[in-house]
Amino acid sequence: MRTSVIYEGQKLNPERVSPVSGGNGRLPSGTPLLAAALNALTLNVAIIDVKGLVVAVNDGWRRYADENGMRWSRHGIDYSYLSVLDSAARNGDDSAAQIAASIRRWLVGQHDSFRV
Repeated sequence: MRTSVIYEGQKLNPERVSPVSGGNGRLPSGTPLLAAALNALTLNVAIIDVKGLVVAVNDGWRRYADENGMRWSRHGIDYSYLSVLDSAARNGDDSAAQIAASIRRWLVGQHDSFRV
């Protein structure tokens, strides 16, 4: 499975990472160093695949989710991030609609980066 990674709006080259199984999901990693680096970030990071499914999250995401009452099991791994954004958009959240549209354009290569 090809996994796309966004870090601060920048797409990381998926050919330079390979999926590995882990206790918290399928984290793309050329080495365990990438997983450690993601967990060292203070940002909340969720990695999504080309279908918009969350395949891995970092410690910052888990802390934020726990502190804010996230009801998804496994901190959202295997959930559709795009479906959540679409649901919020249907309920009137314009920023969710914009983010979902940007992610979809990015996933099909219509832009190289975006910022939220």
